Amino acid sequence: MMKKVIFICSGNTCRSPMAEAMARVLVPDELKAQVDFSSAGCSAIDGRPATGYAVEAVSLRGGDLSGHSSRLLTNAMIEEADLLIAMTGEHVDHILRLDPKAHSRTFKLGSFGSAGSDEDIPDPIGAGQDVYIMVLAQIERFIRSLIDELGARFGAETGNG
Repeated sequence: MMKKVIFICSGNTCRSPMAEAMARVLVPDELKAQVDFSSAGCSAIDGRPATGYAVEAVSLRGGDLSGHSSRLLTNAMIEEADLLIAMTGEHVDHILRLDPKAHSRTFKLGSFGSAGSDEDIPDPIGAGQDVYIMVLAQIERFIRSLIDELGARFGAETGNG
């Protein structure tokens, strides 16, 4: 059974699409058939493309956001998700206001990793390319730790049909 992981930010044009794209780039082959990555925004307007700087930053790391279309996070998405990965504590709060039952499946991206730093991922909107590249580097660091966690959670299910 495919596991659904949704990355959540505010407008779904920068951080969460960058996290989704990097997860797709970094996920090992044995998990690709196990995990479906997507993204959404707490205050997104459906149908917006990723920002140009986000598209460019991700392409430098081997990802592709050229076809991204933003979408508003809905209760149905929350209910269907196996993991909800938020960029900030405010996003976690928003998810839990929509569905308090999602508590055990909702985490901040910054909570993954050996440092256990629980960092918020800063919003690069309105900043220059250099800031997007720095934010993407932070996202990528946490995505690597998240993928280790996914391997531990879902990897045992690979090959079990």
